[in-house]
Amino acid sequence: MGQLRFTHVGPRQVSTFTYAPVWIENPRGFAIQPPFSLEAGPFHTSGQPGNMRDALAGVFADAAPDSWGRGLLERAYGNGLNEFEYLTLSDDACRQGALRLLDDKGEVIGGKAADAVPRLVDLEAITAIARAYEQGKEISPEEVQALAGAGGSGGARPKANVRDGDALWLAKFTSVHDQQPIERVEVATLRFAAACGIRTPATRLELADTPFPVALIERFDRRGATRIPYISARTALGKDGGGVGFLYGDRRFHAVLFIRPHGRLPRTL
Repeated sequence: MGQLRFTHVGPRQVSTFTYAPVWIENPRGFAIQPPFSLEAGPFHTSGQPGNMRDALAGVFADAAPDSWGRGLLERAYGNGLNEFEYLTLSDDACRQGALRLLDDKGEVIGGKAADAVPRLVDLEAITAIARAYEQGKEISPEEVQALAGAGGSGGARPKANVRDGDALWLAKFTSVHDQQPIERVEVATLRFAAACGIRTPATRLELADTPFPVALIERFDRRGATRIPYISARTALGKDGGGVGFLYGDRRFHAVLFIRPHGRLPRTL
């Protein structure tokens, strides 16, 4: 598809993306994000003081972990990671969207944890590790690395990717700080939406009879082994910066205006 170059010198972090000629000439080639037109480039992005996440273009930042995953990576590999390290230390199988990262030898950059994606049968054990991490308890380096690799999806709440057969699911854990049954409510809300005719991912509640139930939500950017391209609303709207609560107010309306001409089924909006 193209080449991503990342530079980290002192406090400065910048990246440059260039489409490969073979991608531009491919009749099925497409722009990976607006406004990265196939006819233009190279494209430069840089982080700003207090917001280094902009050192990567939105489509690459979308594939990197958010608050929860970043904290795990820092616990596993130390503070001071740059944006490229956050992206590449998370497990290849868990990165959001369809992008895959290759090194200069053409080999997949898969992260450092061995067997990073736990199986569904290991859910209770991985839940206990996440709970211990939240409580600041001592956990082994191997457990931290495994949780860091599998927990590389976006968001601030505790979670990990798990495999159930060939399917990849997002396991969303009850936090030790929760005052309300958040995961039960999330599963109930998704089921209610499905009953109203809204297309939702498959979801179910695991460990339901314990004080720490887990919401299992099938990854919407996967169809078996096939990866589905994905960009966030922030990337679609060309907005910079991180933070919680992006899609509030009129930004939801702007997101709909973007989806109508670009989405696969715009008539449903």
